[in-house]
Amino acid sequence: MKRSGAFLIARKIFDNPIWAEKPDSWLRVWLYILGHVNWEKNGKFERGEGFFDFNRELRLIGKGVTIDQVRKATTWLRSSTMISTMKSTRGTIVKVLNYNRLQDYGHYKSSSKSTMKSHVWTENEHVDTKEVIIKNTTVPSATRELLDLFRASFKTSMEVEYLCNWGKDMKLFKGMLEQVEKDTLKKLVGEFFKSKDAFIVGSDRSVGVFSSQLNKLNKPRKLTIWDTAPTI
Repeated sequence: MKRSGAFLIARKIFDNPIWAEKPDSWLRVWLYILGHVNWEKNGKFERGEGFFDFNRELRLIGKGVTIDQVRKATTWLRSSTMISTMKSTRGTIVKVLNYNRLQDYGHYKSSSKSTMKSHVWTENEHVDTKEVIIKNTTVPSATRELLDLFRASFKTSMEVEYLCNWGKDMKLFKGMLEQVEKDTLKKLVGEFFKSKDAFIVGSDRSVGVFSSQLNKLNKPRKLTIWDTAPTI
C-alpha cells in the first residue's frame, strides 16, 4: 500500500460519534480505510475501493487493535452508511461511500452554512435527509417506543449496544405498525430475542431481520394435550 500523497479529513468528523462516543480503535479503522482505498481507478478496483486483509494488517492499523474491534468498527461504519463491504476468499473488499465527494476539496469550500445545517452528524453528505434523523424532527411516539424497546432487548440479549440505522429502522417499524398492533409487536420483539430458530440465531438480529421474520414469529402456537386438559 502506498504511503505517499495525502487524503482529506472533513472538520465535520468532530461532530461524528466516531470521534468522541466510540472506541478509539474505531476511528483508527476508519482513517486506515479512508487512507488506503484506491485514490484512482486501476485494473481491479474503482476509486474509493480497496482490498483489505485485516487479520494481517492489524499491526499497521495500530498497536493493541484487535480483529474483534475491527469487526465491530466496520459493522458500525456500514450501519452509518460510511462504507460497504464484500467478502472475498482472502479478505474483504471495502468501498468508501461517496469517496469522490469526501476527497474533493472544492466540495468543502462551496458548502454553505445552510447546507451544513440540513444534515445530521454523518460525514457522508450523500445521505438523503429523509433517511436520517433530522434535528427537531417529530418521531411518532409508537415508532420510537418500539425502537427503544428493540434496542434495550438487543443490549440485554447480545450484551452490546444496537447500532441503529435510524432512518431505515424507523421506516421499518412504521411499516410494521400499519399491519400489526403495537402491543403485539412488543411481544414479538421479546419472542425474537428468545428465538432458537437457526436463521434468527445466525443473523445479526437487526430490525431488518425482525421485520422479515414477523410471520414466523406471529404464527399461532399449536395446542398440546396439556393446554386442553381440564384443571383438577
